[in-house]
Amino acid sequence: MNYIYKDASGAMRFDRYFEYLSKIKDQLGEHVFSFAADPGRYYLDTPGTLHDAWLSDLNIGSALLAKPLATNIEIKLLGAFHDREFLLQYQNVLKFDINWVATVSPVDLLTHEFRCIDSVIEHEYQFDHEMKLQISCTSMQWFEIFRK
Repeated sequence: MNYIYKDASGAMRFDRYFEYLSKIKDQLGEHVFSFAADPGRYYLDTPGTLHDAWLSDLNIGSALLAKPLATNIEIKLLGAFHDREFLLQYQNVLKFDINWVATVSPVDLLTHEFRCIDSVIEHEYQFDHEMKLQISCTSMQWFEIFRK
């Protein structure tokens, strides 16, 4: 994480992150910015938080092997209160890094951070058990699906 940090007491701090997001709003676009800049996506106790969401699905487009610079990634997260799912779709993925332990399940999301560098959207996830995922792409969509 470049902008989200822990203070001296160990609490996660988001002040630098939200300040940074306000500077890159136009680069992210309104749709991505509305998700990234919503404090409720990060707080521990709000229904729309991604904190403690479970990774339920990770799909990497099959084009990756044939054409490594033009693939799609789709992530599904079960919300922390199990009342909704988040579907995050990344198009034209330029790079992704994953540090994963396949034998651990479920995997809780601790925090996530958006960045934008030269019109490339970066989304970094930090999960428990020191697992990480980072995706760099040119466009992204998100959907919140409420469960019955």
